[in-house]
Amino acid sequence: MKFTKLLIFFSLASVGATSFNAAADTKSTFFSQSKEENIPFYLPINETQFPGLVASLQTALSDANLSHLKLMTTDYWHPYQNGIRQGRLGIYLAAPHFASWLVNRHDFQPPLKLAGPLRYVIAARQADSAIFEVNDLANKTVCTNATMDISFLLVQESMPRSVLSAKTKRVESVLEQMRQNNRRCDAFSLSEHLFLKAAADQPFKFIRLQQSDEFSNYAYLFHPNVSPQTKSALVKLLKNRAIVQILKPMHQLFSAEPRLVHATADHYLPAQISPLIHYWSND
Repeated sequence: MKFTKLLIFFSLASVGATSFNAAADTKSTFFSQSKEENIPFYLPINETQFPGLVASLQTALSDANLSHLKLMTTDYWHPYQNGIRQGRLGIYLAAPHFASWLVNRHDFQPPLKLAGPLRYVIAARQADSAIFEVNDLANKTVCTNATMDISFLLVQESMPRSVLSAKTKRVESVLEQMRQNNRRCDAFSLSEHLFLKAAADQPFKFIRLQQSDEFSNYAYLFHPNVSPQTKSALVKLLKNRAIVQILKPMHQLFSAEPRLVHATADHYLPAQISPLIHYWSND
């Protein structure tokens, strides 16, 4: 009888120790994530574009013990761009040339990217009979996204640097300006998949003047000081079906196939940062 009681005691003690160790492991993991305070998580959108997306994703981050990740949108472009330029602590959803800069200059890791290749196009209206090729845009206005975006760089790199070079005009949505027939834009620079959408919406209205090389698509990139636990938890969250649906409208801005696939640093080669070096030569 005494032996039986003793056996029960040690069994309970063993279960208690196992439970304690599991709780300790959970607490340790949670602590290692929560001690990373206020890591910016940059999304290259204006919050007003998708008002429910940011709130829903921030709630999901909190539910996944990732409340130390603070979503930042690019309503103000400079903090995002300067964070990339200087390799500041953070997590960035970034275009391929920015991804290449972060990988090759600042040792960021890109575990996930959007599927499919990415190209950019300079387009004009077919009815503008004076514009047949990219050189016809000399001293005219090309609407692009923000400075240093590929849409901007394609215009800058496509024409000789002179007083007759095209002028770039930043707009919130190049696609929307095409739909509105904005006559302040003589031409438009935008991703190929959005150009194809505009061409489908208004057949035979636009022609291609120039097309970029093919790039790997937008990627999620992690600063080297982001902990493995945080990285693993966020990658898992981004692949969750519910989160995929929340992020789909944003991902459709960048890819005709808005799903995430595995990425490595080899997708973002050093040669892709050459246009940025011209502008960021002080780094």
